[in-house]
Amino acid sequence: MKGKLNKKSMTLLVSCSFIAQICFAQYNWTNYDTSNSGMVTNDIRCISNDRLGNTWLGFTVGSFSPYQLIKFDGTNWTTYDTSNSGLPFDGIISLKADTNNNLWVGSQSTGGLIKYDGTTWTVYNTSNSGIISNSISSIALDNMNRIWVGSFQWGLSIFDGTTWVSHNQLNWSIPNNCIHCIAFDDSNKVWFGFDCNGGIAVLNLSDSSWTYYNTGNSNLPSNYISSIAKDTLGNMWVGFALQFPGVAKFSGSNWTTFTPFQDSNTWIPYNSMVFDNDNNLWMGTMGEGLYKFDGTNWTQFGNPLPDTGISSLYQSVSINVDNKLWYGEAHTGLWTTDLTIGINENNFKSNEFALYPNPNDGSFVVVLRGIHEQKIKLNIYSVLGQIVYEEEIHNNGSGSKKINVNGLAPGLYFVGIIVNDKTFNAKFIKQ
Repeated sequence: MKGKLNKKSMTLLVSCSFIAQICFAQYNWTNYDTSNSGMVTNDIRCISNDRLGNTWLGFTVGSFSPYQLIKFDGTNWTTYDTSNSGLPFDGIISLKADTNNNLWVGSQSTGGLIKYDGTTWTVYNTSNSGIISNSISSIALDNMNRIWVGSFQWGLSIFDGTTWVSHNQLNWSIPNNCIHCIAFDDSNKVWFGFDCNGGIAVLNLSDSSWTYYNTGNSNLPSNYISSIAKDTLGNMWVGFALQFPGVAKFSGSNWTTFTPFQDSNTWIPYNSMVFDNDNNLWMGTMGEGLYKFDGTNWTQFGNPLPDTGISSLYQSVSINVDNKLWYGEAHTGLWTTDLTIGINENNFKSNEFALYPNPNDGSFVVVLRGIHEQKIKLNIYSVLGQIVYEEEIHNNGSGSKKINVNGLAPGLYFVGIIVNDKTFNAKFIKQ
């Protein structure tokens, strides 16, 4: 069973300093720039992937880019601007695809929030809806498919498809209105990361209670939050825009800090931390390019990637349903690699884990070979990374376990098997 967070418990600060190795191989990288793609500028603002395998790129409209949005399906580049879409004339700094494959687009300053269902463009702004601001800094999706949008200076709005509910300091107990990132943990809580020296506020959706983390009441190393992400074990990871050159991990009671960067001025762009299927942390940086953390070692990627790279300012990294990483760098454009090529030494061997049949109707068998631990944790994740099923398996030596999740909606899911510090993920299709 999951433990309940005790807000009055003491926190322990563990500080870890690493010298990151620069990785020149292991992954095969493909680079798209103005010379070989549909882009006319390499300065991508944000990246997101939908469940259909499309990669979406947002741009700052102006002299450098005549269009605002690009869809890349692996072969074709489709551009969108005010002339061929319902996009208002504004830069794009946040993107999110929901479970119904609607794309939600966040504007930089005046355009509001835009929904694109593949045919129709719908604009929500302060003139025609209850949205709190036309400047959208972050977009998140909860397990009820509600859209949560944060703004730079005005607070938050929640949209259930029909009704808007908005919050700020006037009607919510938040430190300020500068919400730069939103994330959901495994305990029905929403994490809000604030700029403007605000730290973190956590809302428990079960009882509407709040918990706060800042430099004054916890071991959080900075109050300027740029990114929050949840790993496959349920830990929450935080990136910073100012005052701390690194990241922090919250395990539920303890904060652990990591300082892998070579330059103390390096920081993490907004909403630029993601976890892959093997629980590796990937993050863009402003000044040192792309980093990966496998739980033990930090890797800074160089050659062919620029190891002094300036990552896209918003959502610089994204991972699609096929476990491919997409990374935006301001000078060299879009980079991608298949993460299944990289080998995580903490993973099981491929012949130690299997599931069948696949596709299935929600009933399938998990096969574990050569694993002797008595307790094994099994999680099933949606394509958004949300845990939709979890079970602790008691290993009786049979090597197999039947799982029944008939109640899940049809679609793609991931099974995560966790034994001690080892993890393995496999995907299946529920018909």
